[in-house]
Amino acid sequence: MENAKILVVEDDREVANIIKNILQNTGFNVPIVVSGGEAAISATKILKPDLILMDIKLEGDIDGIKAAEKIKQSYEVPIIFLTANTEDDLLEIASETGPLAFIIKPFKAKDLVVNVKNALSQRKTIPNKIENGSFAFDKEFNNSLKNTANYIYTLEIRNNYPFIIQHSYGCIYVTGYSLEEYYSNPLLYYEIIYKDDKQIFIENLNRMLCRDLVEPFEYRIVRKDGSVRWVRNIPIPRHDANGELFAYDGLIEDITEKKVSEEFIKNILEAVDEGFVVIDRDYKIISANRAFYKQFGMNSETVIGKKCYEVFHKLSLPCYETGILCGVNHIFNMGTSHAADCHYHGDNKNQLYVETKYYPLKDISGNIVSAIVTMLDRTEKKKLEEQLFHAQKMEALGQFASTVAHEINNYLAAMTTYAQILKMKINKNNPLFKYVNQIILSSEKIAGLTRNLIAFGKKQELNIRPINIYNLIKKSENILSTLIGVKISLEIIFRPSLSQYKELIVNGDPDLLEQVLMNLAVNARDAMPDGGRLIIELNIEEKDNSFINSFECSETSKFVVISVSDTGIGMNEEIKSRIFEPFFTTKEVNKGTGLGLAIVYRIIKEHKGYIDVDSILGKGTTFRVYLPLFEK
Repeated sequence: MENAKILVVEDDREVANIIKNILQNTGFNVPIVVSGGEAAISATKILKPDLILMDIKLEGDIDGIKAAEKIKQSYEVPIIFLTANTEDDLLEIASETGPLAFIIKPFKAKDLVVNVKNALSQRKTIPNKIENGSFAFDKEFNNSLKNTANYIYTLEIRNNYPFIIQHSYGCIYVTGYSLEEYYSNPLLYYEIIYKDDKQIFIENLNRMLCRDLVEPFEYRIVRKDGSVRWVRNIPIPRHDANGELFAYDGLIEDITEKKVSEEFIKNILEAVDEGFVVIDRDYKIISANRAFYKQFGMNSETVIGKKCYEVFHKLSLPCYETGILCGVNHIFNMGTSHAADCHYHGDNKNQLYVETKYYPLKDISGNIVSAIVTMLDRTEKKKLEEQLFHAQKMEALGQFASTVAHEINNYLAAMTTYAQILKMKINKNNPLFKYVNQIILSSEKIAGLTRNLIAFGKKQELNIRPINIYNLIKKSENILSTLIGVKISLEIIFRPSLSQYKELIVNGDPDLLEQVLMNLAVNARDAMPDGGRLIIELNIEEKDNSFINSFECSETSKFVVISVSDTGIGMNEEIKSRIFEPFFTTKEVNKGTGLGLAIVYRIIKEHKGYIDVDSILGKGTTFRVYLPLFEK
């Protein structure tokens, strides 16, 4: 039973590989896997297997049942049928060929091994229909091979040189050349190999001569009629009584139609913009297209053969075991297509927002064998939607703040007036005088706050004129240095490419834009209590229409970009998402109103610009102000 040779006949390559791995890990020898009935007949002649595991449903004209019938006519090899179809009629027909067992898919590895061991232990003694040292079957079997479309050959190794000493009738079907032509020209087969594939053939031939394990390999040949065909070469080693390799018996099958079909499907998948992956029942990714690799910033080495939950979510367990809704699990359990919006992790650790659709892929028996997942990266769209929502929310908050400020002012005016009257009527030596004075001071602070609210909540009358941003920043340098204090260094960087600083013109209100710089500087200062660096950079960027339309910017495509960066404490995503909201602050009570950045946001919007922020917790923050470049 040990080292028993088992022929696996399965047209689903993934299932075939699973079976092969299970059997080889158990100690059995699986020298070949074929996918069709004709190939099974030919491989039986070459291999002389101790057992055949064969799927009932196979590609091609000869299914598993017909192949078993033909094999049984000349060779009493035990057969176990594999099937995912449990219909009584089909199993009854298959039973007529005398299989030792049926294995129903999907199956457990333990069940497969038990059935194989039982079959081998019950195996009948095979009649000696095979001549010792030769692969000539009886006349009836050889005659049946004349009608097969596969090309069987025997390659003998003499003094480390290969010689093809036998050709089957299948050489005519595959190559168009007759037996006589092959025997008269020993190099004919090498000569018909397509020129671009000769190196592949030579490399595999060298491995055969070096006694290396040779897997089936594919290449192209040029038939006698001039047509180019794809073939699959399956070499099987033959050893003498001492275990020395002395020959190979091989099977060459024409796979052109299958190859063309695969290439056609591959070209379609490579042409689409959607990411496309195929995931098997073990949650392994078995295929992916170019768009997927581009979206996720990955390559085949980091994806193919890996678990989908490891690749997409960086998890060690399937999603459904961790409480995450799993679309692939839904396919295998429910069998229905569906769509979902999911968050995935790209290779650069960034989180992607992906529009995902799941489809079941079924075999010819209607069983779901894998899940097809299409993915369209909507991260940028989602970001734009969130920013648009934020802008609308800010607009509503601004209107609300302005209304509240006006109401407060009405009461504040009366309160301040009466406090001033009371102050005039009380002697300075009166103990109540200082309390009245405090009321007036507090009222003035409230008045300043309401002015900020009103400024935030309504479009202001802007003193718009062409401004040279370079000059504005240089003019503000002394003020900014004073604001941030001596513990923080101020660095102003102008890109070398911006040689013509006089051309950095924007239409704006100089006082308000200076206020933007000061507010951002103060915000940076407060983020660096122990000191640090404040860096202001000036640049020009060109943006497309999607940027302009999404943020309601000016119609110009060129923007002056002012970047204000600090080396402070940074902030997390939650804080960053609320940083421009009025009254939102992370400072201590009485340390800030939470309006500084909200006012900055409002001023930039009124200048038909846009402000963005990036931050890394513990490393610092960068605000980028985009202002439309004024072009004459």
